[in-house]
Amino acid sequence: MATYKTVKCGACSKLMKLTTLPSDLAQIGCPYCGVKGHMAKAEGMPSVAPSGSTLTAKLAQAKKVAAGKPIKTPSPHPWTSAGPGQHNVLTAKLGPSGPIKTQKAKGIKVLQDAAMLSPSFAKVATTTEELSQMVGAIGLPCFMRPCPITPRHGFVDSRVVKTMAEAMGVWGEAKAADPEAEAILMPFINASHNMVWRPGLLSVGPGHDGATAGHDSVSIFMQPEYSAAWKTLATKAGCNLEAADPFVEAVASETHEQVLTQIRAGVKGCPTEPDWCPAPMVVGEVVTIDPAHKADDGAMLAWETTAKTLKPGHHVVYNPGGNLGDHWSVHAQLAGVTVITSFKPVVGQAIAKMGIDLVPLEPQAILFGFLGGVLSPSLQAPVNRKRGVCAALLGTHHGMRMGGDAGVFIGASVAFMLRLGQAAIWGEARHAGGMKGLSRDQVYASVLDNWEKGRAGLADKIAAMPKAKQNKGGGYGGDAWVACGQGLVALDRTMLDLVAMPSRINAKRVVACLTNVVNLAHNNGWWLNKFAGSEYFNMAADLDPRVALMAGPLWYDSTLAPADDRMALLGRMEGMAPIELSGKLGAPVKTKAVKAATPKGTGDFIIPGDFIIPMAPTVPVGKKLGEFGKVYHGATILPGFTPVSAQAKLTGENGLHVQIVTSADGGYFSGQIIDTWQGHLDGLPVIESAGGTGVEYHLLTVEGQTIKGALGTILLVLG
Repeated sequence: MATYKTVKCGACSKLMKLTTLPSDLAQIGCPYCGVKGHMAKAEGMPSVAPSGSTLTAKLAQAKKVAAGKPIKTPSPHPWTSAGPGQHNVLTAKLGPSGPIKTQKAKGIKVLQDAAMLSPSFAKVATTTEELSQMVGAIGLPCFMRPCPITPRHGFVDSRVVKTMAEAMGVWGEAKAADPEAEAILMPFINASHNMVWRPGLLSVGPGHDGATAGHDSVSIFMQPEYSAAWKTLATKAGCNLEAADPFVEAVASETHEQVLTQIRAGVKGCPTEPDWCPAPMVVGEVVTIDPAHKADDGAMLAWETTAKTLKPGHHVVYNPGGNLGDHWSVHAQLAGVTVITSFKPVVGQAIAKMGIDLVPLEPQAILFGFLGGVLSPSLQAPVNRKRGVCAALLGTHHGMRMGGDAGVFIGASVAFMLRLGQAAIWGEARHAGGMKGLSRDQVYASVLDNWEKGRAGLADKIAAMPKAKQNKGGGYGGDAWVACGQGLVALDRTMLDLVAMPSRINAKRVVACLTNVVNLAHNNGWWLNKFAGSEYFNMAADLDPRVALMAGPLWYDSTLAPADDRMALLGRMEGMAPIELSGKLGAPVKTKAVKAATPKGTGDFIIPGDFIIPMAPTVPVGKKLGEFGKVYHGATILPGFTPVSAQAKLTGENGLHVQIVTSADGGYFSGQIIDTWQGHLDGLPVIESAGGTGVEYHLLTVEGQTIKGALGTILLVLG
């Protein structure tokens, strides 16, 4: 029976066994750490019979790797040369893998079985020998993702490994933290954006880990529901949906539209704001996550333990540049500790409950985002046009969840819809005067990144298509195109209305109008089919996470437009007149309803299936009858009058401006309660000012002569 000799690497101290001892042993690189010149026979080790295959072949492979020669890997590498979504399977023959045990690795297999991830884009190593083989097969550099047996955030940092020594070092870290750990190996992608989707939240950041590690990332709030197909995938991947939510990660680059990198189990819950505080508290101590430590390989693993020592209701974690879906924030949330990402908290500061309840739309945020969406991301690249369509679709399906500061992403979605819609109409009308002989792409290129130019010519382009016309090689125009143009003009008008009066009611009209335009695009698929396939409309309606992951990079880039440029554009918009269409176009064209998921919380502001844009309800403009001055809450005022209705809005830090309607024709008195606060209005319905200005007030409760606020607080008594 053959025997083998025991060999040891002096660099990493790994032992290996060979049936024959090569004469140039000292010059061979170690298959584990890749270091040359340290291989030697291990003294004092007995010669024993081999149990299975030897490492001789692996040493030969290591020698080739050390010489810079790839091992049976197609050249050029498929992950750099292939177009988006086109990946060749690696030809390197690997030994049989051990059984996959970790949830992350199971998730990879589920994605591959569902044809959502190419087999060439992920290999799972369960042993040191497999890791060595797979690194050699995939090539260096590659991306290595350690997997614990029990899913948890911030295990051992995923990272790019450039040498076999680095790969073995990460493997050692993983095994030290969890002896049952496995590793996922992927080709290295020079990612421009990293995204994490979870029910209710999309996080986007730069590079390969901006969202997961919390580097300069943004949070986009969405509906908590998602498609049944993805619930099935998550369950197959080992996610217990009763106790956890699925987290889906992806990266994008110039050459890859979207590469799903994992589906894993994560903390359950649907945040609604960039900050999370489960109950009102006063800050006792602030724990700041130093952005410099986010690049520290060991810091994230240590944070898991540290977070468990923090005290809810006393400690606050400040995570600058982070998001509620990154590893740092998730561990704090698991411990019940408040997380702040949007401002720097200070000891003694009172913090209200945040991130739990639905946040109202913020009109100023929508405007700011619209200006950024007009200015910043170029739509010249076909992939960005597709991303823009996806963002517009999601503004419809998730817009009412994007309250507060997240309203910037509704605004950006509207901007993308207007830019793409205008370009499509210009392209369709190119046969009618001034553009004859130009291709669609030439027309698109002239207006996609120049919204003001596209807007200035939109009325003429729509007027050129009242009826379908025949052109050499085909036809153009028709009623459906006119309907799409009319919808776009209406959306443009709602944005001008929002500029003139940035109220929440006008903000809701923007979402409603965007929904109608998307319905038109869905029913008349050819309007936007030059930019994205109809499957994206269906996936968006089904709440498939891949649409959000596709939109993420463009949403992120819309936040990068300089503030000065936005303010200059806002100044120009203030001088814009609404687009006037020719009366020859006739009545707006009706379209069929789109069977899609109804956005939560939109109520009557969405009119499915009707082209007519919901306008403001007719509100009788009341006549101001007088004032009752400044009083304390509970005061008795206006003797001889009976309240018909009453409403109030916050003014200053601790005052309410109150309007009391006392006649059927809307006559009202106004005044101020000087010792109240926002809590007296929380949860009350919103109504327009009795003066007809469009300013939003909260509807108070009238019981006889008594006027009450939230929680039954008596604010005023008429006597």
